[in-house]
Amino acid sequence: MRIVPFLISLFLTAGLIFCLNRQWDLGNDKKTPVLGSFLSPQHGFWQNAEPVGSDFNGTVHLPGLEGKGEVYFDEYLVPHVYAKSEADACYIQGYLHAKFRLWQMEFQTFAAAGRLSEVLGAGKDEVYIKYDRSMRRLGMVEAAKAELAEIEKDSVSKKDCDAYTAGVNAWIGQLKEGDLPLEYKLLNYKPEPWNNLKIALFIKDMAYEAGGW
Repeated sequence: MRIVPFLISLFLTAGLIFCLNRQWDLGNDKKTPVLGSFLSPQHGFWQNAEPVGSDFNGTVHLPGLEGKGEVYFDEYLVPHVYAKSEADACYIQGYLHAKFRLWQMEFQTFAAAGRLSEVLGAGKDEVYIKYDRSMRRLGMVEAAKAELAEIEKDSVSKKDCDAYTAGVNAWIGQLKEGDLPLEYKLLNYKPEPWNNLKIALFIKDMAYEAGGW
């Protein structure tokens, strides 16, 4: 009779593994996160909690910097960047933006490029697909490419953009699964490497919003 409780335990364990390692459809193109990884004590959403009064003091070694830089956070947690070159300041700015705003940055570039449905699905009544089509018909990617070509004609501007991109990628490159922003865990995807086109897409998206659409 020992085989009966063993089989029950086996099937329950297999069922839990199956259930916790897939997304479940909630209807209207909404899905749960992969619950196993989302609830994991080592990698899940628990890792995104920060203690009140987090101390940002410390030394970070970033191989992409030409010299040394310093960042001072004031009482409102606004960072003040000090660097020996403009490119280093841009590198540090990219690193800080990614540290505190990575998902927002990437999500806005996805929106501008007409790629929201890649991470959100079609949406109810294909709302995200319709939005993506509108951005593509508007020509946001083509406009961003044209702007980037103009920006990179100037060697200083190109160097600054390259440095900013390197700073963003320095943060992305050292991210562990548990360190991913909560939104990535909820939507079950990972950040792409940053590039200069994303900078131009972000500029176009901000201009589009500031212009009242």
